[in-house]
Amino acid sequence: MPDAGSLHIRRLCCDRLPALPSVRHRAHLLDLMSQRRRRVYIDTPKGRLSAGFTVPATADAADVAMQLRERGWAPYKLRLDLEQHAWIAVVIDWKRAA
Repeated sequence: MPDAGSLHIRRLCCDRLPALPSVRHRAHLLDLMSQRRRRVYIDTPKGRLSAGFTVPATADAADVAMQLRERGWAPYKLRLDLEQHAWIAVVIDWKRAA
């Protein structure tokens, strides 16, 4: 049977352990990490540029176009490249068109 001194030391050690996240919180974090995302690229005459954001794998072309418009681009053609797991956008460059 442990003596009172060892119980006191064990209690102090356990009280100082960092709080672990709850099971629900850990499951939510794993769910967020497991969601596959697609990169978005923009085709330009000088090559392909990263748009600087990703979209969920479940996003469709309308979702990608809306995010591009929010960032100042004018997309007129989008295609999904399954090999690169990315959306490729062709945009209107109004400076070159004018």
